Amino acid sequence: MTICCNTIVIFVIYTNESLHEPMYIFITALLMNTLGGSTALYPKLLSDILSKNLIVSLDACVFQAFFIYTYAMSEFMLLSAMAYDRYVSICKPLQYAAIVKMSTVKKLIFLSCFVPSLIFIIYSYIRILSVCLNNSKDFRRKALQTCLPHLLIFTSFTVTSCFEIINSRLEGNMPHIIAMILSVENLVIPPLFNPIIYGLKLQEIFNRIKRMFWKKKIHIFLD
Repeated sequence: MTICCNTIVIFVIYTNESLHEPMYIFITALLMNTLGGSTALYPKLLSDILSKNLIVSLDACVFQAFFIYTYAMSEFMLLSAMAYDRYVSICKPLQYAAIVKMSTVKKLIFLSCFVPSLIFIIYSYIRILSVCLNNSKDFRRKALQTCLPHLLIFTSFTVTSCFEIINSRLEGNMPHIIAMILSVENLVIPPLFNPIIYGLKLQEIFNRIKRMFWKKKIHIFLD
């Protein structure tokens, strides 16, 4: 289901040229990153289910840890880039096209593998909040609609990351089943929620998903 939901949203963005804009490119990169992070969990999980041998080699453990930490770092940097995109679109709308160009998007996505930044996200939203407080209710409503999907995903990923840190510190002091759940939730919850949040909250994506399935339904009916 995780792979299916992410792939549908990526496919919709890729096949619709009208969605080839910075915000949707960032969404595609985010969803592709979550798919990459999922590969650190699901192949090994399926292997353990189908096999009686639950021993993990050191090389496999290091490889899995590398994927997980790369995924987490890239996720935070992509969320930072998306926060910057939202900041410019809300606080500097007339300069948006000049500031957030496709070349800028490519650079930010490239840097997402190397430079994680949590402080930048917080700074961007403080600036957005200050601008919203000095504007009308209608402006604040539109700003909230624009930022809500990103805020939900950022909150979800940050909370699950905090649980993972707590789990690593208190592993010997909690039941084994709870420790197991906390250790994998960051690889399960964001990849599942991200496409659902963006697919439902962003009207452009949601309308195209509905249109795509409606066309398929009509085609099957006619056949």
